[in-house]
Amino acid sequence: MALEQLQPDCILIEAPQDAEGVLKQLGHEGLEPPLAILIYNPKNLQQAAYYPFAEFSPEWQALQYAHQNDVPVQFMDLPAGYSFALEGVVENQFELFQGEETAMPVSEHWQQDPLGQLAQIAGYSDRERWWEVTFEQQSNELAIFPAITQMIDALRFPPAREETAETIRREAFMRETIRKARKSDYEKIAVVCGAWHAPVLERIDEYTASSDKAILRGLKKLKVAATWIPWSYPRLARSSGYAAGVISPAWYELLFQKRGDTVIHWMVNAAQLLRKNDLQVSPAHAQEASRLALTLAGLRERSVPGLQELEEAALSILCEAQTSRMDLIREQLVIGDRVGQVPEDIPVPPLQKDIEQLLKSTRMKSYWGKEGKFWLKATKSNPYGFIDLRKDNDREKSLLLHRLLILDIPWGSQKSTSDLTKSGFKEIWQLQWKPDFAILIIEKSALGNTLLEAATHQVIQEAGLADNLKTLTELVLQMLQADLSAAIAPVMEIFQRMVAAARDVQILLAGLPPLVTIIRFGDTRQTDVAAVEQVLNEIVPRICLGLPGICQGIEEEVAREIFQDIVRANHALAQLNREDFTDDWYAALQKIADARQSQPLLQGVTARLLFDKGLETHLESEKRMHLALSAGQSIPDAAQWLEGFLYGSGLILIHYPPLWQLLDDWVRELPEVTFPEILPLLRRTFSSFSPTERSRMLQLAKKGRTEAGQEELNPEAVPEAALPLLDTIQMLLG
Repeated sequence: MALEQLQPDCILIEAPQDAEGVLKQLGHEGLEPPLAILIYNPKNLQQAAYYPFAEFSPEWQALQYAHQNDVPVQFMDLPAGYSFALEGVVENQFELFQGEETAMPVSEHWQQDPLGQLAQIAGYSDRERWWEVTFEQQSNELAIFPAITQMIDALRFPPAREETAETIRREAFMRETIRKARKSDYEKIAVVCGAWHAPVLERIDEYTASSDKAILRGLKKLKVAATWIPWSYPRLARSSGYAAGVISPAWYELLFQKRGDTVIHWMVNAAQLLRKNDLQVSPAHAQEASRLALTLAGLRERSVPGLQELEEAALSILCEAQTSRMDLIREQLVIGDRVGQVPEDIPVPPLQKDIEQLLKSTRMKSYWGKEGKFWLKATKSNPYGFIDLRKDNDREKSLLLHRLLILDIPWGSQKSTSDLTKSGFKEIWQLQWKPDFAILIIEKSALGNTLLEAATHQVIQEAGLADNLKTLTELVLQMLQADLSAAIAPVMEIFQRMVAAARDVQILLAGLPPLVTIIRFGDTRQTDVAAVEQVLNEIVPRICLGLPGICQGIEEEVAREIFQDIVRANHALAQLNREDFTDDWYAALQKIADARQSQPLLQGVTARLLFDKGLETHLESEKRMHLALSAGQSIPDAAQWLEGFLYGSGLILIHYPPLWQLLDDWVRELPEVTFPEILPLLRRTFSSFSPTERSRMLQLAKKGRTEAGQEELNPEAVPEAALPLLDTIQMLLG
């Protein structure tokens, strides 16, 4: 390591100076990279920044060297408190030099990414790969530093682009920090910084202390707090959105640990990974792939193979040109899945302490911080791995997950279930850790010191911002799932005001099923939902009175929305099973089915719901279908009525032949010109039936029309001219 050869007596590292408090945790056994320093404003938790470190990061290695050799170490970058104070302030760009020198005429792309342009000139499409081969794989660690500095110096002087005001401030502060270290009589000061800053800091004597102080004069500084948080390789990878990350953290870790034998180690790891996934790969494959990588590097006049050569060789030899295998290798050996660890005794905000305590008490601690997606594990007492809300510990797990969701920390995502099981005793969760959850917890700390308190305040805030009944209803359900009893009164007050002000019956209709779910939720989980029942008592009569009116004189698109709302509301009220509600509801459906002005789709579905409930006989339904499919009705209207009436199941046609015969006659009598237009509508209706239903209908169609006492028609006796019609019917029935 370069530091071992230099033997510095002071190390300055490019990191915000007001984060130095975290240095006292260096050497703690529980502190394992990848990690990040999280800096935040305690008075405005939206202001937060993170500074990641991996094992191979120069900054982390410098920190470890300083700790192991008892060398003083300082952070030298502009304090984050200055940056937070400047957020939102419109600034003018500083000029790097005030002399006669002017910017070089270069392309816009060069100005934006000069290192990327150098990589392109060298024949690389990716500047990280170019940097890796040019600098990271070189054995003379001391010689590369002046080479890099000289290269960046040529890029920056004379200036080819205007630096941002932030960069100029940071570099001025770093030079000031170096000057202070010099005055402290350190003889060998090692500066660990990004390559872009190196020549500016090396030219420190070309900048006066007064000019740097002038740049920093007048800056306000906010008080900040800092702590260590776990990080991960996927998060560190640039593909995750972290702009200063690296594309291949797992590869760089191997390059750092096995610099001399990187090629063979990587190939062996790749072969082992494939074998773990039951793919046939032998040690000979790994050897042959290593030889191919070396050959590719030689052909490209490169001293050692880079990741590009390794991937190409692995794809050819180990993966047999199968990209799915290569994707697995890239995921594990290029990006990696390593997650850092932070000891429990490092100071954290009260909210985070409370969450960690809940994780312990519910025995969920082992899941927290684990990278990837996975279902809750099964146990002997629970072989399916779901949460059983009848058990105290499982119920606490559910509350923990629901409260985190309310805080927009989606550690757990609940598997969607049908309406029939949504309010039962079983919940199935999939967990996925993301490192930025630590940042989100910091941000949400302003809402309360405990998870219960923070989630309660979050619900009340969101209820105040809700602009429609559906959103507010869903929020009420989340509130009850998370058992936020302190939020019930203020949220329900907002809810009742919104219901009272609602004039649109369709909005009330759409909000009815979630309300019923809430009532059923309270029945199964002993939750007080009296306020919700009071709201339901008010809106159900209003819906039943206004529903027939909104089903008349409307466009098909609006009718389809109401169609879905009617079906859901019918199912919800049937689950609730309150006679006063169902009497009013079916009376409203009767009016819709009877009114000629009702939209045909809605006429059809309401007639079917009445039949399914036993409120209309087969004969009455036959009369309705006869009228709907009569010659006096337009063909599109008849098709829509039929779609509504047959919604969900075609068994009614199978078990009641007169209805099938009516449909059969109607199809037979369709004009030849109209049939192609109506066919897609009919096909959409029949496609919703089960394969068994469609098969039985096909048999009915093949038999043809049957009258009382008349023998069934033999398909073989059908005139040849009519055979195309049978093919069309078969296509119609799928």
